[in-house]
Amino acid sequence: MGPGEQIFRGVVAVPGRISGYSQDLPVQASRCSNCHLVASSAAASAASTPVGPPLTGSSLMSPARRRGGPPTSYNMAAFCHVLRSGVDPAHILVPRVMPRYRINETQCQELWHYLVNLTP
Repeated sequence: MGPGEQIFRGVVAVPGRISGYSQDLPVQASRCSNCHLVASSAAASAASTPVGPPLTGSSLMSPARRRGGPPTSYNMAAFCHVLRSGVDPAHILVPRVMPRYRINETQCQELWHYLVNLTP
């Protein structure tokens, strides 16, 4: 398991908190895999309904309408920005339930590279 997947699955903790709260969530509550599926976990998690969209290279980098905004796509800078601020490429806030992370640049790059190299 590479560093990006470790971050995605919560093996490597990245501090995150719900917007408006002053305490970080426990890693078990803030790991990406709690709410987002990736291609390799879709079949295993078919019984559960994800809260967030699936994360793959095509889902992130293909233009799509998100939360009623104009079609946008992510690049690594926009992806890292949304993780830290909760503001997507269309300048729309993601739902408050998505934690805002204190992820460093190296961790964010590793997570991005893990996700964009997944296929649906």
